[in-house]
Amino acid sequence: MLRNEFIEKVKQISKENLVFIDESGIEDNACREYGWSIKGTRCYGIKLININPGSV
Repeated sequence: MLRNEFIEKVKQISKENLVFIDESGIEDNACREYGWSIKGTRCYGIKLININPGSV
């Protein structure tokens, strides 16, 4: 039922106002620079670094 309702709502949107996003250009291994922790304690985490040969 919800899928049909969604399709009907999308049909009402003009084609000029629709945006299609392709995930192939999005880095899924991106890290956050900030995080959450208990008040008064540090936030620790692991930050991955990718070094491509020839880019340095």
